[in-house]
Amino acid sequence: MIQRHMPLGYRMVKGKIEIEPEKAELVRLIFREYLEGNSMYRISDKMMEMGVLNASHKPTWTHGTVGKILQNQKYQGDGYYPPIIQKADFEQVQKRRQERSQELGRIMQPNSFGKASVFAGYLVCGICGQPYRRYVEHCNQPGEKINWKCKQYINGNQVFCRNIFLVDQQIEDAFMELVKKLIGKPELVKPKIPEKALPYNREAARLTEQLQALGLQPEYPAQEMVSLIYERAKEQYQSAPIRDRRYQTEKLMAAIRAAEPEMGFQDTFFQSIIRKAIVQTDGRLEFELINGVTMDIPIRDSTEN
Repeated sequence: MIQRHMPLGYRMVKGKIEIEPEKAELVRLIFREYLEGNSMYRISDKMMEMGVLNASHKPTWTHGTVGKILQNQKYQGDGYYPPIIQKADFEQVQKRRQERSQELGRIMQPNSFGKASVFAGYLVCGICGQPYRRYVEHCNQPGEKINWKCKQYINGNQVFCRNIFLVDQQIEDAFMELVKKLIGKPELVKPKIPEKALPYNREAARLTEQLQALGLQPEYPAQEMVSLIYERAKEQYQSAPIRDRRYQTEKLMAAIRAAEPEMGFQDTFFQSIIRKAIVQTDGRLEFELINGVTMDIPIRDSTEN
C-alpha cells in the first residue's frame, strides 16, 4: 500500500518507518548535487532526465520539489524517521539556501530589497538570462518606489543590462490577461508537439528488478545502486518528459477550470501554473506554463493602471 505524505526515501514496514534504499540514495544525491554548487533548477532537470518519480509517485520535478526535500528536517533524523543525511551536511545546505535566497532577492535586504514577493525566482531577463530582483528606493519614506530590475542592471558600478523595469501591478495585469485567454481557450495549454505512445522498456524493467534486489540486502552497496539508477535513467529519460508533460497538462486543465478571475490576482494560483516568466525588451512577458507551453502577453504601461 502506498503511504501518503511519506517523504521520499522512506517507507512504512509493519507500522515502522524505514529507509527505502534506492530512494534514499536519490535523496543523498540531491543534497550532494546542491552542496557541489548545482542549482535547484539544474537538479530538478537531472531528476527529470533520470526518470525519477517524486514522493507522490509522479515523474514531476520542479525547483520547488527539490527545495522541499532540501529543507525537510526529517532527513537528518528524529524520533520517528531514521537519518538519511548527516546533520552537518543538512545544516550546510540550509546555509547555502539562505545565501542563495539573499542573492536572488527572496528575503529582505537593507536599503535594496523589499519584502519577499510571489514573483521572486520566477522573473527572468530575456537579454542575459539572469533573474529579476525587487528593488526598493526610499524604503518606508515618502516617495517610496518599488521596481523589478534585472540582477545585472548594475555591474561594476555601471549600467550593464538595459532590459525594462517592471512594477508588481504590471506583472499581475499580464498574468490576469493570460488567465482570461486560457479560460476562453483552454486548448491553448496543450503542447503542440504530438505525443507518442510510451513503449515497454524491457531493459529498464530488468534494472528495476536489480535495484529492488539490492534494496533487500541488509547492507546494500550504495555505489552500485547509484550506478544502476543512472543506467536505468538512460533507458527511461526519453519517456519521462512525455509522462511529465501529460501530468502537468492535466493539472493545468484542472486549475483553469477551477479559476476564479473575478477574485483578482491570487499568489497561489500564479505559483500553481507558472514555471517562469521571461521579460522581453519589446514589452512582452513570455509566460512558461508548468507543462512547458509558452504564451506571450503584452506588458501594459504602469500609467494605465
